[in-house]
Amino acid sequence: MALKFLSFMKRSNIVFYVGILTVIMFTSCSKKNNPDDIQPKGYEGISPKIQGLISAELLDKFSGLGLKINRGGTPPNIEGIFIDNPQTLQVPFNANDPYPVGKVDKDYKFKFYDQIDDDVKMSYKDAVSVDKGDGIGSLISGSGNLFTLYGKTSGTESGISYTAVIIVSGEITPQGIKDFQFAAILVDKTGDATNTILQPKGTGRIWKDGNALASATTIF
Repeated sequence: MALKFLSFMKRSNIVFYVGILTVIMFTSCSKKNNPDDIQPKGYEGISPKIQGLISAELLDKFSGLGLKINRGGTPPNIEGIFIDNPQTLQVPFNANDPYPVGKVDKDYKFKFYDQIDDDVKMSYKDAVSVDKGDGIGSLISGSGNLFTLYGKTSGTESGISYTAVIIVSGEITPQGIKDFQFAAILVDKTGDATNTILQPKGTGRIWKDGNALASATTIF
């Protein structure tokens, strides 16, 4: 995702990738075939639909870097508009990253709407609308008030079109999303072969709300 928080990155030694995985069918003498009975390693608590959107390796990478993945098949309703302020860098990729831990960037708004069970639509934009995008498809895992959203997005920043994968995690509350975190990986982009405007393909960062609450708002 070509958000400002993903721009101007140096070479990264962490490469994320997204692939469409084949759902493995399991057979048992005592049970009917059921994709929820046995989950492939890394996909525990993650539905087959989500498995088709994001790889287990990607989940492991982000989890290892400090992103909380809320698993489960009964996610809460997260519809609403939320503002990430102050947007604060939680995990840069290496010592050469020009953005240090704790760097505060401009605000971002996230809009989640038309949710049906674990399927939800998503849009986002920065405070000055330099970067904005929409989810091509977004799914949620979680239970109780805890959730993690996985979305493939398309957008533009500074005239560069891109596609990305974004993961958003937190706990939905009346005030907003508590312990708000998000991570994004730039999957593809049109132009910018020298990575002058946007980060290299396959790289990303983890960000969080510096107040540990992405506040609910009514204006997108």
